[in-house]
Amino acid sequence: MAEFCSGKSSGLDRRWFMRLATAGTATTWVGGELLPAAQPRVETFSVGVIGAGNRGLALLRMLAEVDGCRVTHVCDIDAPRRERALAEARKQNPDAQAVDDPRKLLEDRQVDAVVLALPTHWQAVAGIWAMRAGKDIYLETPIALVPDEVEQLRRAARESNRVAHVGAQLRSIPELEGIRAPARGGAWGRLTHVRVRGLRNRRPVIPGGRREAPAGVDFNLWLGPAPSTFFDPRRFHFAWRWFWEYGTGDQGLDALLWLDLALDLTGMETRLTSVTSRGDFFWREQEWDAPDVQSTAFTLAGRDGPLNVVCESYSWSRSPEPSGVTLFFQGAIVDLDILRVVIMSPDGKVIDQRDWTEQSGRATREHLAAFARSVRSRERTSADVGSHEATSLIHFANASYRLRQESLDVAWEEKRLVNAADANSFLAREYRREFAPDAFGRGR
Repeated sequence: MAEFCSGKSSGLDRRWFMRLATAGTATTWVGGELLPAAQPRVETFSVGVIGAGNRGLALLRMLAEVDGCRVTHVCDIDAPRRERALAEARKQNPDAQAVDDPRKLLEDRQVDAVVLALPTHWQAVAGIWAMRAGKDIYLETPIALVPDEVEQLRRAARESNRVAHVGAQLRSIPELEGIRAPARGGAWGRLTHVRVRGLRNRRPVIPGGRREAPAGVDFNLWLGPAPSTFFDPRRFHFAWRWFWEYGTGDQGLDALLWLDLALDLTGMETRLTSVTSRGDFFWREQEWDAPDVQSTAFTLAGRDGPLNVVCESYSWSRSPEPSGVTLFFQGAIVDLDILRVVIMSPDGKVIDQRDWTEQSGRATREHLAAFARSVRSRERTSADVGSHEATSLIHFANASYRLRQESLDVAWEEKRLVNAADANSFLAREYRREFAPDAFGRGR
């Protein structure tokens, strides 16, 4: 591997510094750590996919390419989506089955693992249920609706000794190990600032109002843990992301993934000490809870003093700048997006760059392969739920936005706000009893 530039602030050697990680091993292993009381290693395993929307269907198709993985079940509350997913699964496995309730899938002892691509209000509950039912899980982000659910997921993983692999697929871009080593090792000097950007042009325009649920849709089951209410198409498929009962807004979409990548690449301390988040509805009249433009300033307790992380999200962006992250070190500026990586000197001079569209396009496939290796070997990866803090950071960002006051102090270990007791209600939730985290899976 060509080493990264040694980070002298006045001049970086002009040589390409990226190492191509061995294909299929992009996600780093945490010291080969075995799961406690590890189960025997397996060569093949069966998978159920819960959630057959666009993301779930994409994951289902990619699972067909993963060695040793056999999709045996699909699940969705929407009959047309369920049938579409079943047809896709049967291209790989003619005996694949479809069910309309995740509990039916989780009760099947022949299913070894599940891939969860559900609305955020369901993700943690389904993940906890699955692990208590003896399943390993691949959990799409955001993994939880409130910080306590992240802790419950970790606890369930420990108690059940199951793999809990977070779908933060950007960590698995093959070339990233060539950035991770110098970023963590100090070759570029101290990390001074981080800018995360999640820029999309994708909010749907859907007429709202009380309606009858579409034929074939079990809307009560779609609501699951969320409060009971009438069907409103503006709060249903895809658009649920921008309502607090179900999602985390744009900060929890692309911005969350790039924030997670920044935390992973740099190994920065994730102890949040204060947060300020502002936003508004600039592109359309207010039709959702979450703003279409939002900017958050996190202050983290860094190893070398406070570290400022700015996280920006735009729903209607026409900006030519894509989603990504910029890492500002004393000796270099590293800018990454889905298309390329650029290394600059501190004064902004481009030292080198590389197009990695093809590599980043493989990220989800590599990430699913890492999950499969973890299931087979019983070893944890760096994407284990225990190392994922980005979702909780976004929860605090949204609490700050909703409270609309100046900087909020955070007691990170306790996952609460210090100087705004009322805002802590934004960091908690109640469940309909039938769908509470402890309502299924105990003793299985």
